[in-house]
Amino acid sequence: MWSFASNYLEVIIRIVSVVVLARLLTPTEIGTFAIAGAIFAVAQMFRDMGLSSYLIKEEQLTDEKKSGALFVSWFICISLSFIIYCSSDSIGKYYSNAEIGEILNIFCINLLLIPIGILEQSQIRRNLDFKRLACVTVFSQTVHLTIAIYLAYDGFGALSLAYASLSATITTIIMVKLLAPNRRFYFPKFQYAKQVLPFVFRVGGANILNSSNEQGQPIIVGKLLTEEAVAILDKGTAAIMMLDHFLFNAIKRVLVPLFSKLKREKKNVQGTYLEIVCVVTCIAWPFLVYLGYHAELVVLVLFGEQWVDAIVLIPYLCVAFGIATISRYVNELLTSTGLEVQLLRTSVVTTVARLVTLILVAPYGLEAIAMSLILVELFRFIVTSFYLNKYLNIGPSDFIRSCSKSMAVMMICILPIVPLHVFSWDAGSLLVVSLHSLFVAVFWFTALKVTEHPLLKMLLSLMPKKSS
Repeated sequence: MWSFASNYLEVIIRIVSVVVLARLLTPTEIGTFAIAGAIFAVAQMFRDMGLSSYLIKEEQLTDEKKSGALFVSWFICISLSFIIYCSSDSIGKYYSNAEIGEILNIFCINLLLIPIGILEQSQIRRNLDFKRLACVTVFSQTVHLTIAIYLAYDGFGALSLAYASLSATITTIIMVKLLAPNRRFYFPKFQYAKQVLPFVFRVGGANILNSSNEQGQPIIVGKLLTEEAVAILDKGTAAIMMLDHFLFNAIKRVLVPLFSKLKREKKNVQGTYLEIVCVVTCIAWPFLVYLGYHAELVVLVLFGEQWVDAIVLIPYLCVAFGIATISRYVNELLTSTGLEVQLLRTSVVTTVARLVTLILVAPYGLEAIAMSLILVELFRFIVTSFYLNKYLNIGPSDFIRSCSKSMAVMMICILPIVPLHVFSWDAGSLLVVSLHSLFVAVFWFTALKVTEHPLLKMLLSLMPKKSS
């Protein structure tokens, strides 16, 4: 519950940030930060290399293993900071934008600070202590929002987001140091690093590829098109990622600790995974249908008129995200069940497919990119399904059973759209949208009851019980 509470507060903060900063910063400034952020995000995955997952899932986490993990973390972060600092000017020249290099230099400081709190933050997650983690997350995001808005208003442009990110990192480190139950100091030791490296190479490699999969998009689009195109695609994605922030991130935070605990106790990990798929698709699919239909209103309300070019992208992105929802938590499942090699193989295949597709399609424009992502996500689902069927006995029939009721719920939620077309009502009218939203909510709850969806039982269990 604390994970969801902190996640919703974090989402509110992010929505305020997006709405305000979209009006304080230009598309070019946001695109500039997006390119630098994408490059740094790849470095971030090198930085972690699966160490956080290792510190959470390892059954026998000794002091030696902690010291070894800490050494690996410091070695990677110092090396990456040096590489990024030395190449920042060249990267800025490559994109003909010196500000990208300045942002990367600020990010270097971020990297050097991260190992300071890695043990404490992982310990909090391993203990499933999401109350303390919620305090850390909400407070750091509040600092990020405050600094970003203040500096953007003061004319710092894209640099305002970089300084805000650095402030949030410093805040996070201070908070985890204060709230961690065990404040024991561990010295990084090279001789214990070999106990950590096998896991790090497999999961870290997969994380790097997954990051390239996600962050390669703005890098490629920024080079083949423009910074403005990156920002427009980012805003189209941001509208859909509201669902990710509202729901999926809260669930993701608990999955590696949860699946690892179930595996240690020899309980049914597969059944739990399929139940999670059933629940998230029941929420995601109707939401995506609604969002795709009201894309124009969503963009104008959240971002303003300067982002109207993102409207046409949203329906395609909704379809792609809907497919991706089914295999959203495959990485956490494979990591927790000891299938790191299979995770790495999956990441290699899907990353290559996505990046090659982007390179081939990008010259044809943003709409072509959005369309191609549907095929990319469908291919990823096929690949991940193969490995789940082979190693965890989760076959296509299991997914069909798991998602069938969610599909029925989605189809029922489409029905309120029919009158809008029959009577040619204005989908941009606030009154029409309000009525449509009300009907969708009613139809959704009705569909849960009619299909006897597992989500209904979960929702009812959260309601306060009447005292006898």
